[in-house]
Amino acid sequence: MPWHREPAVRAVDDIHFDLYAGQTLGIVGAPGCGKRTLALALSDQLPTSAGSIRYRDQELTALSKKDWLQLRPQIQLASLNGRYALPPRKSAIDVVAESLRGLRPAVALAERRARATAALAAVGVEADIGAKPAGDLERSACVRVALARALATNPQLLICDELLSGLEAAARQPLITLLTALRGSGERAVIHISDDFALTAQLADRVLVMYLGKVMEQGAAASLHSQPKHPYSRELLTAPPVDARAAPPVVSRWLPSRDTARSHPPMGCVYHPRCPLAEHACVQSVPLLRRVKGEHYVACHFVAGGR
Repeated sequence: MPWHREPAVRAVDDIHFDLYAGQTLGIVGAPGCGKRTLALALSDQLPTSAGSIRYRDQELTALSKKDWLQLRPQIQLASLNGRYALPPRKSAIDVVAESLRGLRPAVALAERRARATAALAAVGVEADIGAKPAGDLERSACVRVALARALATNPQLLICDELLSGLEAAARQPLITLLTALRGSGERAVIHISDDFALTAQLADRVLVMYLGKVMEQGAAASLHSQPKHPYSRELLTAPPVDARAAPPVVSRWLPSRDTARSHPPMGCVYHPRCPLAEHACVQSVPLLRRVKGEHYVACHFVAGGR
């Protein structure tokens, strides 16, 4: 019906984390879990309806557009999705230089191009590659350009959104080395977003596992990868990563339906319809994110109850 109003979707619900300079946080979950929405909200690409986002004791949700323009060079999103896709006819140097024009409008054109060339060189893009149209570049080179575009302003928070999706292992490894090197700086915080649990654990210090907008589990990357407590975390570890180049599967055993699950989330624990441990309590109440050991937290009645 033309007057039918679609139900509101709470893409991110009751999520809390702290991230300090020099730390790397991994956010992992199946497509549709809300991790990209979270990235867009953190980088002011998507308005928030409630909650708080604080950066160096500054409340970001209350900032005006003018104040955000001053702050945006410090918080950068490296992505090839949506509006962040590379313009196919522009050279890599032009892509980075044009981004700098929006972020640093007072910088002259010659200086912007010099900074763009330096940023590309820092991520392994040589001058001849940087002069090619972005549409002629291999995906691995496009990932480097996206990183150069985000790093050109020397941000204090770098958010990497699904940069390695769809890459074969041989193409991934040099980029993993590059992304790992970004962790070496004690001044910058990094967030890695992916559906690949093993890769995220390799790149991050801590991992946050999301499902339908909620945190299922979070803790140190090594312990979460080797000893996941939540049933969903264990399912993610056994599921093959989504190939961004392939057509989406008609049926998948581990991906929730975005159309129904997000707009009509289940009562109680959002994961209970597919959980092998589900009991009556899982339908009746939402499990709280509780400390299991050290800084390891799990939102599960079964795990938290110690049964």
